[in-house]
Amino acid sequence: MVKDYTNNVTANATGIGWEEAHKRAKAFVAQLTLEEKAKMVTGVPGPCVGNIEPVERLGFNGLCLQDGPLSNRVADYVSVFSAGVSAASTWDRDILYERGLLMGKEFKAKGAHVALSPVAGPLGRSAYSGRNWEGFSPDPYLTGISMYQTIQGHQAAGVQATAKHYIGNEQETQVCLSTRENRIICLG
Repeated sequence: MVKDYTNNVTANATGIGWEEAHKRAKAFVAQLTLEEKAKMVTGVPGPCVGNIEPVERLGFNGLCLQDGPLSNRVADYVSVFSAGVSAASTWDRDILYERGLLMGKEFKAKGAHVALSPVAGPLGRSAYSGRNWEGFSPDPYLTGISMYQTIQGHQAAGVQATAKHYIGNEQETQVCLSTRENRIICLG
């Protein structure tokens, strides 16, 4: 049996005001052509690691999603900030906020709307993990504080933050698993 999801609002959004947001989003999507919908979910080539083409007839300016756990990736003349693990080791909320704010300002200055940052993981279970530097700490409290301060800084600078890599960012190799149903699941 195939379930029809086309008329259901499935986002797990709660709180005051989401009803209006869902109504506006549904009205916007109803005006898109099939080609515009495809480009919106698959992206188009552009200056960022993720680019959503504008739909000028509807007043949508497009989106530029740029990666970089410590700098604006794929850009010239940008700063490189302290790695997450280094910033968190200070246990200083003001430093974490300022780092997020300054990173956010550079993302915005380079044209990004969405910063694919900050990184929550990995847990740091192995010193050989190639990604330990991206995250803040194996301590969940410190990671939570660091994520919060960084996100507040990014968003105060006018870019949307994207909290990422909560899980599955622990290793560089053998990140794909086989299931009993002969499906391949890749975590990285």
